[in-house]
Amino acid sequence: MVKHLLARITRLEQENNDLRATISDLKQEFGLDDSVPPVLGLNRAERKMLGVLFARRIATKGQCMTGIMVGRGGDEEPDMRVLDVYIHRMRVKLKPFGIVIVTEWGTGWYIDEENKQKIAALLNPAAPAVQPVAELLPA
Repeated sequence: MVKHLLARITRLEQENNDLRATISDLKQEFGLDDSVPPVLGLNRAERKMLGVLFARRIATKGQCMTGIMVGRGGDEEPDMRVLDVYIHRMRVKLKPFGIVIVTEWGTGWYIDEENKQKIAALLNPAAPAVQPVAELLPA
């Protein structure tokens, strides 16, 4: 009986670890990883939006809203105009680093490859400047 319970606990622990790894991979894949270091001065919602922008060529308002809502309690979704406020604040905070967020009217926002490389260099200062941006995303 005890061996059976220990075996079941071991299987459940392994399944739990596998699920955590899958969640982590999905967060990274969809740009929902908000583990941006404080060097950029962004709050949690802004870090989430930066992750969404960093992971896509162009991020729509819907994708950005999904990004900031992940892990948030409550059932009320904020007004879409809050995204404009976050983008404005992010632009102000990123400007001293020479990083620009561009508006694609009617679609959303994007960060071009040059600016993504600047962000990557700030997030990983030891990395060579020629390293591809995808390799510098936080794990």
